[in-house]
Amino acid sequence: MPLAYLTDGERVSFEAENNMVEPYVCVEVGGTAGQVDLPGQTTSVAKPIIGVIQNSASAGEAVTVQMTGITKCVAQAAIAKGARVASAALTGRIDDAEDGTVGACYIGVALEAASAGGEIISVALNCPAVAEDGGAS
Repeated sequence: MPLAYLTDGERVSFEAENNMVEPYVCVEVGGTAGQVDLPGQTTSVAKPIIGVIQNSASAGEAVTVQMTGITKCVAQAAIAKGARVASAALTGRIDDAEDGTVGACYIGVALEAASAGGEIISVALNCPAVAEDGGAS
């Protein structure tokens, strides 16, 4: 039986800065107050991931961001169960490619495995992301 996908974690409504066609991807603070956007070219402690969107939205529309608890996330590639996951730049999908890399910022732990990109798995969120060296983002 699959794990529970959602909890009553903290969810906040924001405005989508740009089109967000895929739900269950990571977002960062947008360029304008009250907005969120997909991650830029890099994901670092300088601009941390704040949560995972729960719905798709066009620019200017409301999008719900889950910031704590257990949520669904879209995998960028295969992910091992129990791996620390980070947001992939530009897509907001999650990846475990940097698990064990000092300085990498993880948004949580994969509670299920993904055998390929595009699969949706359960993740225990730890947002904003925490760097591997223990420093908060």
